[in-house]
Amino acid sequence: MLGPWLKYSSGYWPHEDTTLEQSEEAMLELVCTRAELDCLKPNATILDLGCGWGSCALYMAKKYPQHRIIGVSNSSSQKKFIVEKARSMGLSNVDIKTCDINVLKFDPDTFDRVVSNEMFEHMKNYELLLKNISAWMKDDGKLFIHIFTHREFAYNFESGWMADTFFTGGTMPSKDLLLHFNSHLRCKKYWAVNGNHYSKTLEAWLKLLDQNATTLKPMFTKVYGAGNENKWLFNWRLFNMACSELFAFNGGNEWFVSHYLFEK
Repeated sequence: MLGPWLKYSSGYWPHEDTTLEQSEEAMLELVCTRAELDCLKPNATILDLGCGWGSCALYMAKKYPQHRIIGVSNSSSQKKFIVEKARSMGLSNVDIKTCDINVLKFDPDTFDRVVSNEMFEHMKNYELLLKNISAWMKDDGKLFIHIFTHREFAYNFESGWMADTFFTGGTMPSKDLLLHFNSHLRCKKYWAVNGNHYSKTLEAWLKLLDQNATTLKPMFTKVYGAGNENKWLFNWRLFNMACSELFAFNGGNEWFVSHYLFEK
């Protein structure tokens, strides 16, 4: 369903003829720019917090071979995939850790940059999380966060189809929610990325999902059990369609992606 970088978060679509692969790379490049990675001195250490299938960690490792990239995911299968992918790409500056972020620990003053793409939506205790991240950062370190947000309201996903099927325990942050937790980090810069970029990403995922339905059904049998293949194909189609409509609503100005750059 995803593009070649397996980026399970919003892409960036600067042109009408932008492809899914180009949108992945455009957003990854935008993340690197807004995280001010080009300003780092050689041999910097960068943390990709909630690294997923490794799109950002691998992209940064390829773009900045002089820096060390550490990715954290709570999935051992994701770690295995990323390690093998890094090896196939000839990258030796990537280290992936499997850990529950609730117990994740690093030495103080370890990281020059911390980057997180669509992980904060799965968190609740922002005060403690930002406190921990601040401790892991060097004094001149910075934290870049990419999350989807609502323009005004923050709310939890507690029940209903989306909460029960895909976003269990999730939070829809408001665009200013993180700004209320500034005891340890303060926001240096903020950007809003129009929701139509996410809508186009989801439409591209839907198209690939439909193209690969025959290939996916045996996988659904393995994951969800025999007899549930069509149900879960429907669920994944509905996920893409519903989220696409959500982010396209009100010209992409109701729900959208927020970018923050925090410093100590």
